[in-house]
Amino acid sequence: MQLKEDEIREFSALWQQKFGEAIPPAVARQRATELLELYHLLAQPLGPTRMGDSQPSQHEVLSLLPKIKRGRGSSGPLH
Repeated sequence: MQLKEDEIREFSALWQQKFGEAIPPAVARQRATELLELYHLLAQPLGPTRMGDSQPSQHEVLSLLPKIKRGRGSSGPLH
């Protein structure tokens, strides 16, 4: 998915508002893309019904979890 420049600016502004740190556009683009990929994976149905799989899928979401960092003093459990 190709994100537009105004979407990157909006994501960057929301990031700064939530976490109190400014991030460069390249980092904002990377984080926004990772977030969209995670959402896409979570929104898919589980089990063999997905795309004709005969076996339940290996947990694709788990490969993204090491990228998520815990923040200091956050209001939630993950950043």
